[in-house]
Amino acid sequence: MQSLPVHIDPKQNKPKGFLLKSIANVLVRFRLPILGICLLVAALFAISRHILFPVTFNSALQGRYQLIALETPDSAFFAGEQIPVNDMDVKQRLDRELTKQVMYGGGSALHLKRFKYYFKKVRPIIKQLGLHPDFAYVAAVESGFQPIVSGKGAAGYWQIMDASGRKFGLEINNEVDERYHLEYSTRAACRIFLAMKREFGSWANALAAYNMGNGALARSMASQGTNNYFDLKLNRETGKYLYKVVALKEVIERAENYGIKLNKGIQYGEEPVKYISVKSSIPNLEAWAKEKQVPLRVIKLYNPWLKGSRLTIKAGKTYRIAIPLKVKKYVSYSEEPLLTLSDADSSNNADSLLINVDERPKVFDEDKQVAKQDPTTSQTGAIATAKQEVKPTEPVAAEPTTELRTKTIIHKIAKGESLSKLAVMYDVPVADILKANKKLNRRSTLALDQEIRIPPQKAKN
Repeated sequence: MQSLPVHIDPKQNKPKGFLLKSIANVLVRFRLPILGICLLVAALFAISRHILFPVTFNSALQGRYQLIALETPDSAFFAGEQIPVNDMDVKQRLDRELTKQVMYGGGSALHLKRFKYYFKKVRPIIKQLGLHPDFAYVAAVESGFQPIVSGKGAAGYWQIMDASGRKFGLEINNEVDERYHLEYSTRAACRIFLAMKREFGSWANALAAYNMGNGALARSMASQGTNNYFDLKLNRETGKYLYKVVALKEVIERAENYGIKLNKGIQYGEEPVKYISVKSSIPNLEAWAKEKQVPLRVIKLYNPWLKGSRLTIKAGKTYRIAIPLKVKKYVSYSEEPLLTLSDADSSNNADSLLINVDERPKVFDEDKQVAKQDPTTSQTGAIATAKQEVKPTEPVAAEPTTELRTKTIIHKIAKGESLSKLAVMYDVPVADILKANKKLNRRSTLALDQEIRIPPQKAKN
């Protein structure tokens, strides 16, 4: 008997929910890529929403905030050489550096306050060695007249490399680094500029050689077939170096043209100094500073060329160490701070103010004038008061006197001292000491070297 063919519908053989299970299997197998795609779509959607989100401006600022494009000068010079600002490329490069000087960070205002002092110091040296005063702006660009060191090892006010410094007469060792000496480093920098000028023919090229090295500049000139700074393709730093110097000169000399204005008298700089001639070695600078009654920090501040903790001096060698005419000593209290002034001791006052004409320019004339003045003539009262409010280093018993002490004394606690002992020592009641030191009470424990204010004596009934 022949069997009849049976037609089977494939759709009927598939279990129920087959489609949903297939989708689930795909999601499980490819869950990570799908998740990444979803996150990417969400991120793109968020970014598009942010970009397209309407931005509103504060209407109150309209008419009050303006950004004004600077006007590039029609002519510019460096060291008597003209900068070809009529060339569009040169004009744009100068404009870029000029904009940076004026717009970014307010550095030019800081320059105006600081540079007047330093220009007064270095320009006579520059002129004495036959260079144009414009070279003072090079140090301003290099370091801002601060004793710093670069990542490449160039150091001091003029950012001179170690080898170049020694070659041009600077002493550089573990104890002394004259790249940080304002006068000596200025002389060395001038000698370098003169040598570069003789080798490359122009001051613009001399600046380029100073920045990138004379060997590198000579190779660039030979390979490019030109010795014109404005035609040379140099590295980025050297390519804009001259423009930075000229831009700074333009802003400082014509500050008001660029919206920079300072109140008269605002400027930075050191106080008048005197010099101590030292001919024998100093084994310990810290002990030497204590002997001169000048803080070591002040010695280092006024003499950044002193690098070590000692100063070894060879036979016949003399160093001149600068110290301020007046050394400020600040004493802090729980209430009002008091300022005491004391004269910095000089072992040889006559010698300390002598200026060697061959080595020292006339910039120190003002210091000599200040030194000649008797400090007690103009501030007798203030200085006399300050000297009476001194801080004794050791406890000293009050000497019997017929007059009452009318000034406050700052006492530093020594071992074994108490409030009652201080009262006997200075002949004042314990209650008065407590009133002058509000953080103390009769049960307070006095710490070693703790500073206690001893009030004036009162008349006894």
